[in-house]
Amino acid sequence: MTLITAKQVPHATWYPLTYFTTSGEDVQDANSTSFHNAAEVYEVVERVGELKKSWPKDWGDWDENSIGNQKIKGKQRSGLFTFSILQAS
Repeated sequence: MTLITAKQVPHATWYPLTYFTTSGEDVQDANSTSFHNAAEVYEVVERVGELKKSWPKDWGDWDENSIGNQKIKGKQRSGLFTFSILQAS
């Protein structure tokens, strides 16, 4: 894991923490207890693709551990949150 420091070269257009929102609705798969939101999936795929295309050379090579993704889900109305966090390096 790489620690983020003030010495890290900034990205030309992206902030260290960038948030996006989507609309759409959670849909439950017929054979699962899990839900998915196609709008969220599309947004993540598009944004990761944009970031990958503009990855600064100073940050090193791009790989599957290069970024982190955090999604807030669950009972947001009641103030209870579940976080899914991928390790960033």
